[in-house]
Amino acid sequence: SNTQEQMRELITKACMIYYDMKLIFPTKEDGDLEESLLNKMDDYSFMQNKSDDVDKIKYYWAYNMPCAIMVNEDSFWKDHLKNVYELLYKDILINIRTTMSAGFKEIIELVSIEKMEKEDRQFFINVLNHYLKDSEEISSKVLPTICKLVAKFPESEKMDLLENLIKPKIETIKSLKNGRDNMISMLEQLFEMF
Repeated sequence: SNTQEQMRELITKACMIYYDMKLIFPTKEDGDLEESLLNKMDDYSFMQNKSDDVDKIKYYWAYNMPCAIMVNEDSFWKDHLKNVYELLYKDILINIRTTMSAGFKEIIELVSIEKMEKEDRQFFINVLNHYLKDSEEISSKVLPTICKLVAKFPESEKMDLLENLIKPKIETIKSLKNGRDNMISMLEQLFEMF
């Protein structure tokens, strides 16, 4: 209905303002933020220096990423949020990477991976592998999601992912703190998937 369309447009506009790319993507060639943006930060800054403000903004984006996906249409992911996600999941700050990894299970539930092209689906495998190579705290947040992610792939790709992604991780799980619980969760998901 017309009211729903207007509400969606309003939500998308609000997200575009909130996820202002100028604050997270440097616009000068030297990698610094635009001077005018830094001056604007002075007006509402709650930190001692401007890089702390940017770090705080990145953290808020990381924390609210699933919500931004939930309230927008699928195209918003590809057109806007994927670039932000790509920057944040590789961030140098551990709290941002931890927050991103904790939200990964919601992201893969909310984004229509099954409707994507193979190259776009591969992005999620790359993200997962990146998280799995990170600290134990981060990798333990995404380990239980492996099967949920693979379940979103077409049947023709599932067996390859089972062989090359899931099987090798089963050995890794055994050595983790909560390995037994993660193993049981993963085996239950495998049972449901096949």
